[in-house]
Amino acid sequence: MLDQKRYITDKLLLSTISDLFAFEERILSDLQKRKLPWAEFQRNLTSLRSKNLMGLKMDSLLNTVGLNYVAPYKANLFPLADSSIDLLYSHQVMEHISESQIKLIYQEAFRILRKTGLMFHIIDVEDHWSYSDKTITGLNFLKYNDFEWKLINSPIAYQNRLRTQEHVNLIKDSSFEIRNLIPGKKKMQLEEVQGLLPYFNERFTQYSIDELAILNFSVLACPLKN
Repeated sequence: MLDQKRYITDKLLLSTISDLFAFEERILSDLQKRKLPWAEFQRNLTSLRSKNLMGLKMDSLLNTVGLNYVAPYKANLFPLADSSIDLLYSHQVMEHISESQIKLIYQEAFRILRKTGLMFHIIDVEDHWSYSDKTITGLNFLKYNDFEWKLINSPIAYQNRLRTQEHVNLIKDSSFEIRNLIPGKKKMQLEEVQGLLPYFNERFTQYSIDELAILNFSVLACPLKN
C-alpha cells in the first residue's frame, strides 16, 4: 500500500481494527448478501482478536494485519519489476491527480504490466463539491478558467476537471488500447447540460452535450503489443 504522504498512524490503525470488531456482525451480513468471501473475513478477524495488539508500534501492527505500507512515495514510481503484474486498478483516484502526474503513472503502468495484463479505472468526473452543496450541479467547476480554478481548487481535495475523452486520450497516448469504456449510472439530463453550456469556460465547450452529461465511467485497457 502506497501513500504520497504518511497518513496512517498507530492510533488510527488501532481505531480501524476496533471498528472491525465492533461492526463484525454487520460486515459479515453485508458480505454474505453480496456473496463475498465472508468466511475468510471472519477467520482473519478471529485471528486478529486472539492477538494482543495494544502497545504495538506501526510496523508491527501493519505486519500483523498483513500490510506493507510505503509512505511517502511518488505515485508514478512503483516498486515493482518490469512486466511483473497482471492487473492495475483504481477507484475514484484519477480525477484527483494532475494531468502531468497521470501521464507519468500510465508510463509506469505500461512498464510494470505484463503484455497480457489489464488496467482498469473507475473515474468520477463530477464536481465533488456538489455532493455536499446541493445548490450547485455536478458540472459547476467547468465555468472557471484554468487560472481561476487553480486559485480555488483545494490541495486536500484536488480535482483535475479532465473530461472523459481527455482521460481516454491520456491512456491511449501511453501505449494502451481501450478494451471497454462504460459510462456510469450517474448522468445529467441533456436539457440541463444544454442550459449550462453558455456558462462553461471555452475549454469545455468543445465537447458534445452527450459527453458532458457523463459524470462517471469505467475504462478497461491493455498494453499495446509491439
